Amino acid sequence: MEEPAEQHGGHEIVLEDSSRKARVRKHDDVTLYHFPLSLDSQKVRLALAEKNVTWRSRVVNLIELENLEPWHMRLNPNGVVPTLVVDGKQVTDSLQIARYINDEFPGHALAPLGEGGDREMDSWMQRADSLPLRELTYATLGGLAGRVARRSLSRRGPAIEKQLKAHPDLAEQYAAKLEAHDSFKSSVGSNENLAAAKSELEAAVNRLEQRLKSHDWLVGESYSLADIVWTPTLHRMSALGFDELWKNGRRPAVEEYFSRMKERPSFKKAISDFATTRQRLKVIAPRLVPMAVTATMAVAVLAAAAWLLT
Repeated sequence: MEEPAEQHGGHEIVLEDSSRKARVRKHDDVTLYHFPLSLDSQKVRLALAEKNVTWRSRVVNLIELENLEPWHMRLNPNGVVPTLVVDGKQVTDSLQIARYINDEFPGHALAPLGEGGDREMDSWMQRADSLPLRELTYATLGGLAGRVARRSLSRRGPAIEKQLKAHPDLAEQYAAKLEAHDSFKSSVGSNENLAAAKSELEAAVNRLEQRLKSHDWLVGESYSLADIVWTPTLHRMSALGFDELWKNGRRPAVEEYFSRMKERPSFKKAISDFATTRQRLKVIAPRLVPMAVTATMAVAVLAAAAWLLT
């Protein structure tokens, strides 16, 4: 089921905010169930990297629909990645996991002090999380890679139905997953929804530009969870070609901000190191072998693997 565990990071005991001492404690067993190229997984890995947390990697292969397996549905009832397990405690939802990491682990605080700053940070995080990037990924990815990606989407419905019949004890979870899948599939095929999604992205980037014209960070006077969530969000937008919204001086504050975010050591640890050809081949190898694909098809599947999300 799982590949051998890989260790990542290392603890650095730094407590800048004495009010957090009561909440922060040592954790001996930290495991992240994730997919290398998943947007939500990137958010959580960034938080872990910024906190310098040592963690074990358990890849859930979305291409092989491993997230729909009963063991994973029991771990994460929504059948999505990531899930963080800390000393036996399961935490799901990428934003909740990021907050948990900041509260539970030592290191530099990733949230502004004060209730008002917390609310502002949460607002920026939710704004990024609600963007329709998953829909745009499947709708706009072109060529053979796009066809491969959309074919994987068509496999999910029958796979969920099969698991629903085979595991009545998980009927509620699989029924909810099937309903969500059908709704998502319909939205991907709608030109009206696609146009609205693109407009939503532009409005979000406009808001970013206005904030960053006069501030280095999205909230407060230092790097926070809001920046952690927006970094992979902008990275995905760029990969889909939506960096035209800020490149070439169109929105210079966003362009400069994103460049700074990519220069942080955590970006390499959490995103770049998980997007190498070797990493992509590791997750698509099970599908390449039985298909006996040509070199051209292998390249296309490899490209599509970058966009397959739960």
